[in-house]
Amino acid sequence: MFGIGDNTEVRISVEPGPVVLGGKICGIVHVTTGREISVRRAVAYLRCDEEAEYRVRRRSNNRTYTTTDRETCHVVDEESELSREIPLPPGMPLDLPFGLDIPQDAPPTYQGDALRVTWRLGARLDVGWALDPHEEVELTVHLPPNGPYAQVQGDHSNEPNDLCDLEVKLDGSAFATGSTVKGRLRIAPKQDFDAQEVRLRLVRTEYVPGKAGNKHDSEEGTCRVASETGFSLGSPVELPFGVAIPEVVCPSASTPHAIAFWWLDFTVARSWSTDVRYHQVINVYSMPR
Repeated sequence: MFGIGDNTEVRISVEPGPVVLGGKICGIVHVTTGREISVRRAVAYLRCDEEAEYRVRRRSNNRTYTTTDRETCHVVDEESELSREIPLPPGMPLDLPFGLDIPQDAPPTYQGDALRVTWRLGARLDVGWALDPHEEVELTVHLPPNGPYAQVQGDHSNEPNDLCDLEVKLDGSAFATGSTVKGRLRIAPKQDFDAQEVRLRLVRTEYVPGKAGNKHDSEEGTCRVASETGFSLGSPVELPFGVAIPEVVCPSASTPHAIAFWWLDFTVARSWSTDVRYHQVINVYSMPR
């Protein structure tokens, strides 16, 4: 809230409910004043900023070293005019309704390490010959279950091996933060073998390709799918699994300078032998359940 010498105040109230990509945010700008003013123009605005951290190689005194820099850019900057030329007597309240569309292809709110996406809703009065009264609030803009999701090249990977083929069958096409990823891991042996364990990691990756690049992996969950298990040629098995997604504001996201995605990392571990691994990217949304 900001006013002119504590005489004029601007407040924003937003209709209840989640704010989602592709949706609309509606509310009211409340104006109160203790003296007579003339509002030449009143606007509501919506802004989305991306802050990405990338590595930079520098050279000094014949020595090359790597540092990190952060760059901020506007992804969304939209404004809606609410009214013009409003004479406002002292003590007369003014309510200005607004509605702003949220682009479907914009990134959702994301609070990570190498990537941060912040949304802000604001209102401003142009009163002339004075500081413009304004109010600005931070929003959480959610990614809905139908996306859009970050496109990752090679969304699954079965490392070549002569031991077994792996395949993941998920119990859903997308998963909410705070929910559990459930499914089955199908193992088709190419020969008889024993596994010390089959384990799973849930990983969140942030990738900023600019400059010297930056990739940040966060292990968000683990589970043991099986232990001390024997597998036989010609007898494929399906092992159920479940791993919880933490309630973090870090859904799948794609911005002009970075990408963030979640993936399942399966390992068939053997004693004194090479492990077999399989990667599967999953869609994670942040819409409240």
